[in-house]
Amino acid sequence: MLKNPPEPPELLVVKVGGSCLDDLEPEWWDGLVEAAGPGKLVVVHGWSRMVSAATPAGQPDFIFDKHGFRRRYTTPEVLDAIVRISGELRGRIVDVVRARGLKAEGVDGAESRLLHAEVRQNMWWVGDELVPLTNLVGPVREVDRSRLDLLLAENDAVVVTPLAVTTDHPRANTDADRAAAAIAAAGGARALALVMDAEAFQADGQDVRRAERGDLARLKRHAQGGMAKKLRAVEEAFVGGVEVVTIGRAPVPDLLAGRAGTWIGRDRAVEGGAHAAAAERRAGDG
Repeated sequence: MLKNPPEPPELLVVKVGGSCLDDLEPEWWDGLVEAAGPGKLVVVHGWSRMVSAATPAGQPDFIFDKHGFRRRYTTPEVLDAIVRISGELRGRIVDVVRARGLKAEGVDGAESRLLHAEVRQNMWWVGDELVPLTNLVGPVREVDRSRLDLLLAENDAVVVTPLAVTTDHPRANTDADRAAAAIAAAGGARALALVMDAEAFQADGQDVRRAERGDLARLKRHAQGGMAKKLRAVEEAFVGGVEVVTIGRAPVPDLLAGRAGTWIGRDRAVEGGAHAAAAERRAGDG
């Protein structure tokens, strides 16, 4: 047995929102692979824009829980649309990553049993009424670490559709930002990038460029809609040991280095970001 076994490859987790997937240029994907470097990469994708277009007529896209958090109204019909659309998106992303020289595999988080979620009957605001509903959406409660380790051992990159298996349902919808945070925590990632269609998180109409974990309570007062869930994902990532979370639309190397978007450090804002610093150390070792 080796006294000093080699460190496992560094893991980078990137969530790419469905609202911006179609708009990302080839150079953006080049930057994604560059950011992963010699480490491992997990890409978690969303599908919001595409699924909204397939929502049955007369059904709202989103409803709100009793705490005010927005969730996609996921009926069995909507879940069928998500499965179909996400399969196409996952395949596209795998092809793009493979074209850049990485060995990549795409998985449905439910079908692979990588992600386990909880779905309960809750009170939901539907219009002006608070009614009991079993909405097929819930938070990720567990990431199967052994399955994640196996996927990463066999591939340079893994593309994950954030559907999850539950105790009572073979598939459920999950929030992609929070699923990415759960995967980053389970995999020991140092950095998580949440890529969206806005340039950065805004407070009082101004982009927030750098922040720390201690600023999250203040930032939450400015968060609306999906942004509130993003900040929830940021906190969950920090609880799981992730050091840096970035939010924005720029190339991932720029987000991780704090040159664009919103850069949030778990403990204190280290110039350049944890992932960028690690990349610099690797370059120096070479």
